Amino acid sequence: MNRFTTIKLGVDTLIITFLNSLLFTMLFCVCWQVFSRYFLKMPATFTEELVRFLLMWVGLLGAAYGFGTHRHLSLTLIADKFPTKLKLIIKLAIIGLVAVLAIGLLIYGGYQLMLIAITQKSSVLAVPMWIVYAILPISGCLILFYQIYDFFTLISNKENI
Repeated sequence: MNRFTTIKLGVDTLIITFLNSLLFTMLFCVCWQVFSRYFLKMPATFTEELVRFLLMWVGLLGAAYGFGTHRHLSLTLIADKFPTKLKLIIKLAIIGLVAVLAIGLLIYGGYQLMLIAITQKSSVLAVPMWIVYAILPISGCLILFYQIYDFFTLISNKENI
């Protein structure tokens, strides 16, 4: 196992651990909301907004992890019928397209959104909104990292992607 693979496995572990903690926090918040609303008759005001923000983080981090582990939706029915050399070109083109989209939409666009929201605060939690939107460039960087890893793995032909 080379150093790049070791780094990828470390990033995978870090993302899964963080996702688990976010999901546990969301579960706790939803349970607390139900308990406080129906049993205490005083609903907690912060839980709905917190769960909404955490859901954004879980969705985008989960998408990045899905790209890294190739567990995302992929239709390979047509591409599998092509010769090996053409399959390699198609896979490289897809990697390049995903990398360009990650850079343009998530990293650059997310950074611009963070700059716009730098002075805004959320209504209930009073959290700076740039922190909420920070997941866009973070997930973009993770997807880009995974695409670079896939590119070098595909080129070195050590693993079938």
